[in-house]
Amino acid sequence: MLKFFNSLIELNSLKKNIYLNCLRKSNYIIENNIRDEKQIEGILDSLLDIVYDSDVAKLYCTLCDYYSKFNKENANIFYKFYEDEINQSNNRKR
Repeated sequence: MLKFFNSLIELNSLKKNIYLNCLRKSNYIIENNIRDEKQIEGILDSLLDIVYDSDVAKLYCTLCDYYSKFNKENANIFYKFYEDEINQSNNRKR
C-alpha cells in the first residue's frame, strides 16, 4: 500500500512540474508575442495530458485564446481536443 501512495505522490509531483514548465513557457510566449506554432502546440499537448486541474485548464484556455489571435483554425482544433478530453473524463467518472 505504501508503494501505491508513493507512486501517487510521484505522479502528482510530475504533473506539477509539467504545469510549472508549461506556465513558464506560456507566459514567455504571450509576453513576447511569439508565434511559434510548433512550440505552442507542444505546450497545449502537454497540458492536455494533465488538464483535470482547474489551474491547468485555465492555462490551456489562455494559451488557446492567444493562439486563436493568429491561427484560429488550429486553436479551434485544440479547443475541440480539450472538450473531448473533458467529456471522456466525465464519462469515466460515471
